[in-house]
Amino acid sequence: MKTRIFIALLSLSLLCPIVSSAQLITTSQTTTTTKTVKKTRKVLDPVARGFEHSVEFTNRIGDDPYYAGGLDYILGYRFGNNLFLGGGLGLNFHDEYGSRRWSDGDYRNNYNTIIGVPLYLHGRVYFTKTRCQPYLSLSTGVYLSSPCEYFINPMLGVNYRISNTVGLYLAMGYSGNTARSNGWNNQFEISLGCTFSTSDVKKVINDAKHLITDK
Repeated sequence: MKTRIFIALLSLSLLCPIVSSAQLITTSQTTTTTKTVKKTRKVLDPVARGFEHSVEFTNRIGDDPYYAGGLDYILGYRFGNNLFLGGGLGLNFHDEYGSRRWSDGDYRNNYNTIIGVPLYLHGRVYFTKTRCQPYLSLSTGVYLSSPCEYFINPMLGVNYRISNTVGLYLAMGYSGNTARSNGWNNQFEISLGCTFSTSDVKKVINDAKHLITDK
């Protein structure tokens, strides 16, 4: 009898570690799943067909005697994601040499500041349909009031769409113009601007408010 009790106790002592390890394995296999909240990036709608406005600041540096910079307004039609055609009107400030006179054994140049009013055709071709859109643009036209007559301006830039209706862009390129007194001038131009891809001013203002208030 005692032998049987001893064998039973010994069996129980051997089974307890096995049961305990099985419980540990079962517990380890039962994992608590936690939900990971991924911050989704807002996907913008495709650019809709319609009128588009642009306001840009320009700065040109190049051949003497001209330095130019100013403010331009561009209005046109956006044909979806990839094409824009329109026209622009600006107010530019030019520095040019005035009269040249002999003084103190050398020629001295008198500078005059002249206001230029460019009127031109403007087109852009966008290469992607993403939020960040590289593009190639071309402007060509005349100055209504300026020492220059005709100009051509190819640019390479990037437009970043802040929302469905507003974008910021930066462009750099070449600007060549014919001067009335000095022939052809070559200049480097850089432009910084903002596009409004809708003619609904209230919608643009509301989008701007949401950009400021949303966190």
